[in-house]
Amino acid sequence: MKRYGTAALVLAGALAWPAAAAGASTLASVGRATGVVAYGGWAAWSSYDAASHGYALMLRSPSGSVAPAGVAERPAPFDVSLGPDAHGATVAVYSRCRQTACRLVELALGAPAYERRLAPPGGGSDYDPAIWGGRIAFMRAHRGGGQRRPQDIFEWVIGARHLLSFPLPRNEYSAADLHAFPQLRQTEGVTGTIGFLALHGSEIAYTRVAPVSSPVTVSDLWTQRPGAAPRLIARITTGGAATAQRSFLSPTFAGGWLYAYREGGDQGSVWQRYRLAGPGLQQASGIAFGDSAFGLVEAVVPDAAGVDWTVDQAQNGLPAQPTDTTLVQAQPSGIAWKSVKRPRPVAIGL
Repeated sequence: MKRYGTAALVLAGALAWPAAAAGASTLASVGRATGVVAYGGWAAWSSYDAASHGYALMLRSPSGSVAPAGVAERPAPFDVSLGPDAHGATVAVYSRCRQTACRLVELALGAPAYERRLAPPGGGSDYDPAIWGGRIAFMRAHRGGGQRRPQDIFEWVIGARHLLSFPLPRNEYSAADLHAFPQLRQTEGVTGTIGFLALHGSEIAYTRVAPVSSPVTVSDLWTQRPGAAPRLIARITTGGAATAQRSFLSPTFAGGWLYAYREGGDQGSVWQRYRLAGPGLQQASGIAFGDSAFGLVEAVVPDAAGVDWTVDQAQNGLPAQPTDTTLVQAQPSGIAWKSVKRPRPVAIGL
């Protein structure tokens, strides 16, 4: 579920943006909405340049300096992810697109900018990659899938001749629901849209958003290993304008946990982490991301002992203004975690 020109960049301290919490700082103010990713002391996001109408890739180094990555802009935000390569060095991966096809590239950080092309076998349009230690996970447009199955997920050990595929979750309804609500048959078996792909070792995590029956949609959080069935971590549903902003943003693996920002709508938004080896669930405190006061959160990711996030001020319920910005913010410490009861994911239905 991943932009920026230097003309739109304002470094922290240049403007007196309101801090989200004690110890928080603004890394940048950019002209259009962006996500953020972090790994190994690095952070990356996109910045829109109104002069070129393109997006530049921006990097914050472990020393704290912010600068363009030095690669060509994209006409759309970068679908960038950070992770270790086979030697443990932090690299960025993202796609480059021409007409209807996208190809994957890898960029070493802290070195002269050079994009190394990655060419998974099988062909197709590949995008939204994630990397971990010599293997990548990515999405590929599903030929002929239409709205029922728009994409597939594959994993590739870089250089191997074959891909590993993942059977994706689909809408499944009980016999009672199908009898009571025959319209559900129209969306039975739909995979929906997959976003925010993450990788750790060979395990992936992602968010799925799928229609149920207007105006109801479902958003799920999943983990999965090659050759295994998907494992449902959490689920929330929407139902009209009051609950439209419900989803799981930027799932990220770190320290035996799966982190995700639950965009809760009427239920409230919260940053949570799910224990991968058991039923544990914890909820963050000591941080306010700004959902209501300054716009909608676009991404929240762990960054060592702290957190990085972005807030789109254009999404605050008011008409868009030329002065609207997205803030890229960081808090290096002060996050407290409280254990909460892990709810049982509800069945899809009306």
